[in-house]
Amino acid sequence: MKHLLVTNDFPPKIGGIQSLLWEWWRRLPPDRFAVLTSPYAGAAEFDAEQSFRIERTPEPVLLPHPIMTRRVNELARTVFGQFNAVEAIQQRSNLNRQIYEQVLEAIDTPIVVIESVQVEDVAFSTAYEQSVEARMMAEVEVQRRSQELEQQRIQAQIVVTQAEGAAEARIAEARAQAEATILAGEAEAQAIRAKGEALRDSPELIALVTAEAWNGQLPTTMPPGGTVPFINVGQ
Repeated sequence: MKHLLVTNDFPPKIGGIQSLLWEWWRRLPPDRFAVLTSPYAGAAEFDAEQSFRIERTPEPVLLPHPIMTRRVNELARTVFGQFNAVEAIQQRSNLNRQIYEQVLEAIDTPIVVIESVQVEDVAFSTAYEQSVEARMMAEVEVQRRSQELEQQRIQAQIVVTQAEGAAEARIAEARAQAEATILAGEAEAQAIRAKGEALRDSPELIALVTAEAWNGQLPTTMPPGGTVPFINVGQ
């Protein structure tokens, strides 16, 4: 297995990371390890002195360079424009996948291997955040008013139910009183009918009732042709 170190930081460029990488690589088997790096002043002389292979690109900066960075950002903005703010947050995996697919289509080079694309943070402008906050506050106010209206509706329904219950109670009381009056009238009518039938079937009872009702005084005035009622003169 051969290993390739790809870096922009390698001697003769001066720096701590450059010296560290060179110290590591010069101690490895030269037939199995190589370096791909960017050009630098004095690189030809330095490379000729090394036991391992060093390749330098014509470009001053290795991939990914600023052009690729700008291209990736453009593609990300293009894909992001197809999502609204809520979808960009809630459908983050779908956003990542679509950006990844666009980058693979745009960057076709065997040097760069793109394993994945991950959108770590989604930032919005202050004006947009303020508009979202205002909309959320408006939605909260709408929900609050809806809850108040629902409470008022429930209270009104309770009042209606109570009124209906009171009305039904009064109707039931009046109906009971009416039924009681009817029953009392029917009982009285039955008593009158029974009394009438008894008087009709027993004439002697009429005389008895009349006698029981007489107060023992004879009338002082007699109409013409009249008779003294209820007088039985015995011998």
